[in-house]
Amino acid sequence: MSILGSISKQPREILDFDISYTAVLAGRSDTLSTVSTEVAPAGLTVVSSQISGDKVKVVFSGGTAANTYKITVLTNTTAGLKYEDEVNVLVEEA
Repeated sequence: MSILGSISKQPREILDFDISYTAVLAGRSDTLSTVSTEVAPAGLTVVSSQISGDKVKVVFSGGTAANTYKITVLTNTTAGLKYEDEVNVLVEEA
């Protein structure tokens, strides 16, 4: 899929984002089967990534102020399709 956008957070916040696959799965007899995440550089933590219907929810925490991290979400379907999405996270101390 694509780069989905950017999120700003404080170092101690725990935040989440959802990715909807409803449009790409429409009209198919296919469902989401697995999800995994990668973070670069190290320092931000993905607390959980879960599938719920046609959506994936990613919860993340930590990070060091003034750093930007990329969370890559890798999602597979029962029909063998693979999606790769990215979200940039800017950690800033207000």
